[in-house]
Amino acid sequence: MLALDSNIIIDAAAAISFIILIVFLDRRSRYRLPLPPGPPRPFLSDNRRDVPVASPWKTFTAWQKEYGDVVSIQLGCTPVIILNSIKAAIDLLEKRGNIYSSRPRHIVGGEIYSGGMRGIGMPYGQRWRNWRLLMNTGMGVEASQGYKPLQDSESKIMLRDLLNAKSSSERSSFVRRFVISVVFFVSYGRRISSMEVPTIQMNEEIEHFIISVPGKHLVESRSLQWFRWKYDKQRERETKFYLELMESVRERMAENTAHACTSTKGLEKQEQFGMSDVELAYGLSSPGQAGVGTNYAAFHVFLSMFMAMLLNPTAMKRAQEEIDSVIGHGRLPEFSDMESLPYVHALITEVLRWKPIVPTALAHSVIVDDVYEDMFIPKGSTIYANIHAMCLDEEVFPEPKKFLPERFLAPTDPRLANFTLSFGFGRRICPGIHTVRQSLFITIARILWAFDIRPPTGPSGEPILPDDEDFSTGLVIHPKPFEYNMVPRRDGIIEFLNEEARKADEEVLVW
Repeated sequence: MLALDSNIIIDAAAAISFIILIVFLDRRSRYRLPLPPGPPRPFLSDNRRDVPVASPWKTFTAWQKEYGDVVSIQLGCTPVIILNSIKAAIDLLEKRGNIYSSRPRHIVGGEIYSGGMRGIGMPYGQRWRNWRLLMNTGMGVEASQGYKPLQDSESKIMLRDLLNAKSSSERSSFVRRFVISVVFFVSYGRRISSMEVPTIQMNEEIEHFIISVPGKHLVESRSLQWFRWKYDKQRERETKFYLELMESVRERMAENTAHACTSTKGLEKQEQFGMSDVELAYGLSSPGQAGVGTNYAAFHVFLSMFMAMLLNPTAMKRAQEEIDSVIGHGRLPEFSDMESLPYVHALITEVLRWKPIVPTALAHSVIVDDVYEDMFIPKGSTIYANIHAMCLDEEVFPEPKKFLPERFLAPTDPRLANFTLSFGFGRRICPGIHTVRQSLFITIARILWAFDIRPPTGPSGEPILPDDEDFSTGLVIHPKPFEYNMVPRRDGIIEFLNEEARKADEEVLVW
């Protein structure tokens, strides 16, 4: 009887697969066009074995040389389209954003675990538009200006922390606190003084849990959800946590003590956004959600910057010469100095290009059948923008493996003049782009004003430099731990930074 049941299941599965194949071939025949080229698919299988778990973007980039700027593979029943050029990404994800702005379906992470309320993974539709309106209201150009006082004070405190740090890992923890404090203020109007506060510890638990949720999980099949209780239980804890954070802002608003942030704007216009309390609570957690939001990922940019300065001291010195010429030695760089420091701005942009922290961007999904340059792209295809390959395009970035900030000085190519590859594409571009750019400028300009970033030395005095290919793997990448020293550039720096931080300690008491 068991053997008979097994045969029935196998026959049914084969029949379903055959029907799916016939439907797919019928759709293709209507266009009489091939899929984009790609590696051959094994008979009755997919390309799963062709895609490495570690650093798949490197494989995608190698495929570009063999198959072109648009490559297709098959993973399970889903066609996957890889865009390896800026032109292809702009043509599809921006110019055809009305059909290329959805997300692939994730039953575990998107539906079971968060009830489909994480905006970063929502499919394109009215619910996503409501979320995006909330994000634009809380992190748009005008709103981001309101976060500058907090970023100013927090960066001064971070400079003192970096000055007193005993190791590279301790410096990283101080940079992380700065980033999380800014993110938390953007979301809830409160700063974070320590990574040890219960709110942050809970947020860290959530982050680690989400990162542990596999992308290809048995529970992605609706018939195999016998252990979903684990995710349901975590979702209950998380929902309670987000609601409590939102309610604390509502209480401060009632007391007229709340600072303008995404939460205050969301609660003021909740009806306009068309969100329930739970939807709004999840939406307000978005700026730093689970380490994948670009606000939070800015932490990894700082680590890449430290590595870049070790490996490219000439670029660091040129930035410092510009800072000294414009700012002098008597004050720190300010936000108002941004336009007067073009090389510093170019250096920051080159850090983003040199080692893009989200090498394949977040996946898009196309909602209808489409044709691009005589290639058929089926409805429901997962679309990856291979930013890693785009940042190595020799036509756009000559000598792409070299760290050359000057490529962004007065560029005539519009792709360089408004470089946003690291923030995504089209309607899904990171809504926190303005806040992130502010944080990067004010901190990196001040770090270079105050410190030389130098490598440690070996027994014979030789510099010990990190390997610029030694990065983590995953959706968001960062350099693996490496050692570096931060040396005050001149006499009086220590006293100056301590005094600036003392005044900042008083300023942040209001937050």
